[in-house]
Amino acid sequence: MRHTVSIVQDGPDDVEPSWRGTLMELSKGQLVDRLGAIPRRADRFAIEAVDCLLAEAQTQRVSDVHLVPQQGKSLLMLWRIDGVLHPVYEFTEFAANVVARLKVLADLLTYRTDVPQEGRIRSGTEDLELRVSTFPTIHGEKAVVRLFVASGDFRYLSDLGLADGIQESLEQVLTRTAGVLVLAGPAGAGKTTTLYACLRTMLRDSPHLRSIATLEDPV
Repeated sequence: MRHTVSIVQDGPDDVEPSWRGTLMELSKGQLVDRLGAIPRRADRFAIEAVDCLLAEAQTQRVSDVHLVPQQGKSLLMLWRIDGVLHPVYEFTEFAANVVARLKVLADLLTYRTDVPQEGRIRSGTEDLELRVSTFPTIHGEKAVVRLFVASGDFRYLSDLGLADGIQESLEQVLTRTAGVLVLAGPAGAGKTTTLYACLRTMLRDSPHLRSIATLEDPV
């Protein structure tokens, strides 16, 4: 029996387009301005800050928001975009309140800061799912918000912006009647989006019925 393994990947030059850095700086500036305009009141700052950072993260197609406690009681916020973490803002006041607000929204135990916790924030729409996890560190609680945004912008492989050679190679793989497709990448890199695009492309281009099984961890 003959086994063929094909590896399809982008080159390093395709990971960070030149225009992405400019957009990142613009969005960071907007977020800093919005957070800076929030009144520094203990009873209001965390509520408005969390609403602001979640809304801005969704707008900028952020896959993860990391809130990392620093030495000196500040809280560093990082965005993960296309698998890469970017430092965005540092909360120098009410850091613990910001994490506590996330825990309230995710129905976590606010008084337990010594154990890891996981929960979900109900966004009120099927297009957005927010998963929250917290973890104790020596400087305080770390929190991560994972954003799952349903998008209809990437229905087929041709919509993903893949390099021509890569798209052609992947489309050829999808025409085979049997085999295994292994898709791997960092969190938020677009694995599930790519798999759905593959399935839609197969259904569109092939008149034959297919039997397909998928394995995902996490689903």
